[in-house]
This record gives sequence, C-alpha cells and structure tokens, in this order.
Amino acid sequence: MNRFFYQKQFLVAPFLMAVVVMILTALIMGAGGDAWPVGLVNDSDSVESQEFIENLDTVHSNITPYFSIMELEHEEASAAVKDGRLQMLIRIPDDFQQSQTVYTETFNINTDMMKNVRLRGTYYFEST
Repeated sequence: MNRFFYQKQFLVAPFLMAVVVMILTALIMGAGGDAWPVGLVNDSDSVESQEFIENLDTVHSNITPYFSIMELEHEEASAAVKDGRLQMLIRIPDDFQQSQTVYTETFNINTDMMKNVRLRGTYYFEST
C-alpha cells in the first residue's frame, strides 16, 4: 500500500488523463459553437431585405451565432449547397417588399443536422 503512494504517476495520471480527454473532446466536437455556413442571395434592394439580413446576422445561441452568412451569387451558392460546402442557401427575391417570402435550399446528406437547420431557420423566420 505504501508503494502506491510513493509512485507519483499513479496520483497524477487520472487527473492528467481527464484533462486530455476534455481537451480532445472540445476540439473534436467543436467547443467554439456551431455557426453553420449559409449562402445568402439578395435579389432585392428594399429596406425590408436589408433589415432581414441585419436580423439574420444577429440571431445566435448562447455560445455563437447560428449562421455564418456569406453573400454570393445564386449559381455559386446553389452549387456550394449541392457540393456540401454550404448547409443552406437563403434567397431573397426581388419582390420581397411585397411578398415577404424567402426561398431556401438545404444540403440534406445529414438528416439530423438538417432538422436543426430547419428548426433554427423556422425559429428565426417566425420571430421576425
């Protein structure tokens, strides 16, 4: 029994291992949050569309923004969604001021993540 207390690695190893596992888990699981890449195509020059974009930039969780917004051309953004480089494309049509409608495309390879994207989008779109 005395021999156990004299070998310091037996006392340090469990604590060191716990710290290493926490760091690795944070790195692998993304401890910095999960701002998903989203393409934005704004075909409208209205004040309402600008307000919509400003609000979209500010929606966030307790940790990070929900979305990392990238303004792109429609063809470029649509191709990026199909390739999986963007999780979602939000297109604001030129008649946004009258219709108050936006169009979305999503990358559906990961159904669980897409449920979360749709929930976040629904939450945001219904709150504005």
